[in-house]
Amino acid sequence: MRAAGESGRGINRQDQRPVPSREELDNQLDEYMASSKSALDRDLDAYMKSAMEMDSEL
Repeated sequence: MRAAGESGRGINRQDQRPVPSREELDNQLDEYMASSKSALDRDLDAYMKSAMEMDSEL
């Protein structure tokens, strides 16, 4: 037996968060990229350094 308001198919639509606007998604993406850019730059620098070391050993 279902409780009142349950449709029986997953989460009730009333319980879901509203769909974010394009601007909100853009802002979230910008924040994420700003925080991860430095980590990606460090990884790339380390990779390039190791590649250069391997080239100099040959």
